[in-house]
Amino acid sequence: MDLPVEFVKRRGMRTIRLRLKADKVVVSGPPHCTQRDMQAFLEANREWLHRSYARMRTKQDTVARILAARPDALLLRGEWVPVRVLQAKPGTRRWTWHEQEGTVRFFAPDGATGLTIDVVNAFYLAIARAELPPRMEMAGAWVPTTWNRLFIRSQKTKWGTCSSKGHISLNWRLVKAPHFVWEYLMVHELCHRIEFNHSPAFWALIDRCYPYRKEAEAWLDQHGALAMSDPLPQVPLEPYGKAKV
Repeated sequence: MDLPVEFVKRRGMRTIRLRLKADKVVVSGPPHCTQRDMQAFLEANREWLHRSYARMRTKQDTVARILAARPDALLLRGEWVPVRVLQAKPGTRRWTWHEQEGTVRFFAPDGATGLTIDVVNAFYLAIARAELPPRMEMAGAWVPTTWNRLFIRSQKTKWGTCSSKGHISLNWRLVKAPHFVWEYLMVHELCHRIEFNHSPAFWALIDRCYPYRKEAEAWLDQHGALAMSDPLPQVPLEPYGKAKV
């Protein structure tokens, strides 16, 4: 394992923690701890770090193989959806998209040479903003609590968060997962309004409110890294006039 190590001191922390990211290892601790303490904690957890890195690399390799097998599709609502990229009518200035008959069609503006990751992510974000809030309202009826505001955000490592003020954030990449995974993660964050922890009582509350936790967690364990990735479909730009083909 050859990753840089970042040592960080944070206010409010009581213990030293170790996190493995895709590009680095982060050792964080309270302000009073020394560099020597943090280095010793890192060395004491080397075995765990190597095991975790091996699992991460395995998942990365799996994601790469899956994407190589589906270069012309996007993962949406738990299914692979074929993608076409077509030149829009002359004079078009912005990218647009349309779902039709199981295909996502992107329409390129003047001057565009092909699909970009920013356009793909904007498509996912638009789907998330349209479809996650209504599903959140439905999930809210299953948990005996309320929330204040719902935010749709881009989070690289988390599917959702719940603040002490009752603000819930959901990752727009969630729309790549099936609907039952959306519901589970929404219920998960709503249950934090009652149990602001991950205690046995918290998990018992989830199970009372949502019966498909195990299935959702299994999907996330198997496909979560894939859903968190931001691949760019390798689809050629078709000339104007082929949209009806």
